[in-house]
Amino acid sequence: MADVGFYDPPVMRVMLAYDPRFIISETMNILELHAMSSVCRRFRPLFLQLIEDRVERFLCQYESLVLIQGALNATGAMISGNGVRLLLRCYWCPLSVARHPPLEIYCTDALVDELIHWFTVHSDYETKHVTAYNPNHPEWYKGRTAVTYRLTRKSAPASRITIRSTYDDSALSPILRLDSTSMMNVLTASSLYCLYPALHRERYGVNQYTGEIRPAVHVAGLLGHDN
Repeated sequence: MADVGFYDPPVMRVMLAYDPRFIISETMNILELHAMSSVCRRFRPLFLQLIEDRVERFLCQYESLVLIQGALNATGAMISGNGVRLLLRCYWCPLSVARHPPLEIYCTDALVDELIHWFTVHSDYETKHVTAYNPNHPEWYKGRTAVTYRLTRKSAPASRITIRSTYDDSALSPILRLDSTSMMNVLTASSLYCLYPALHRERYGVNQYTGEIRPAVHVAGLLGHDN
């Protein structure tokens, strides 16, 4: 049965003359895929599936998707930092985990032990370094960070996880206190959020503590990839 009530924009007609998955996956990052999902409603499931595939490949560089989702669901923890920023900007994924920054996970202090348990008991991660902050430390004052745990995987030392606990009631609180808006992207057990998509798309970020708008650091470029 023919589709009724759908209109394919010209750009979509060109794409669909070839293999859409190949063309799209090679030319669009996640922000662009999400924008296109609103332009062409008939192919919205395709765009969303491509986004899900990239997120899954990104997370599986560190641990299985089931384990990470279970840990996030059980503790209300959230993933942010350079890894998520790079995930949003890349036109392809994944990079080698050895060239990725550590997976940064934010969690409330009350549930951080349970979060660490997920990775050290259900997987082969081990805690390599712990840094505790007191209320007089700049990191505590600015980011409400209580303790930072750095985990390394025994079977793959390049797979690193940094867990930051906060005294606040939500793991989102320290993410909103990060230095730049370009870092304010959140990956939960079920969703991916970019809090400032217009700025992020143009690779700009507002530095919170100076009020200045500057080009955001191009992580992919620093890692030797031109995306």
